[in-house]
Amino acid sequence: MASPPTCARPTLRLVAGRDCPRRPGSAPSTSSAEPTEAEALASGVRRLIHRLNNDLALPVGVLELLAERPDLPPNLRELVQDARRGIAAATQHLGEFRRLLQSAHAPR
Repeated sequence: MASPPTCARPTLRLVAGRDCPRRPGSAPSTSSAEPTEAEALASGVRRLIHRLNNDLALPVGVLELLAERPDLPPNLRELVQDARRGIAAATQHLGEFRRLLQSAHAPR
């Protein structure tokens, strides 16, 4: 069994046990050797937002397929629309969270 890959510049230890590089284009840390705790946290939050958006893609696709079915009963069609609205709201909240994170880490 191969050991997990590591990156040249560790910033955040993931549960899987491997180090991940700082996001390209992000602000440099105050120390050239280690990122700040806030940078490591921001990097982890960005990855989490990305994963949540990816996780929402499957139910969106399934709901779109269901909505296209002409034989879908009206009560189920309404539930599908409710679920689509809920996912759209969750996606919007993730975008707001991403923008908040970006503004908090913008150079001042």
